[in-house]
Amino acid sequence: MLIQLGSASTIRFVQAINGAGQALNILSAGSNESVIFESTLGSVGAALGNLEVSSTGSGVLRFNGAVHASSIEAEGQVLIAADLTTTNAQNYDGAVTLKTNSTLTSASGLIHFRSTLDADQVGVQT
Repeated sequence: MLIQLGSASTIRFVQAINGAGQALNILSAGSNESVIFESTLGSVGAALGNLEVSSTGSGVLRFNGAVHASSIEAEGQVLIAADLTTTNAQNYDGAVTLKTNSTLTSASGLIHFRSTLDADQVGVQT
């Protein structure tokens, strides 16, 4: 599924998103867009396909629920407040902040941070 954001918009997903093997692409069309996932994406044994999200300018991508996907491609600032699990790589092109004690797991790929990795609290990064 492809979702294209307009300039200075926010999209908030409050319900779980399921669809084993289905890709989800949310792309910026302008500037300052935010994407917030309040609930889970995929599940154990029924992972989503590739998850690609871009947020630009002062916009953010926020994960508040657990993620189970084939891979994650994130562009822009990312806030993580949940466990993120993929079978393949995770790529974060912008600054990443851990909001809680979160675990990022990749079964057969690397986890790339192409900018800063930080935390809101001392000792959250492990």
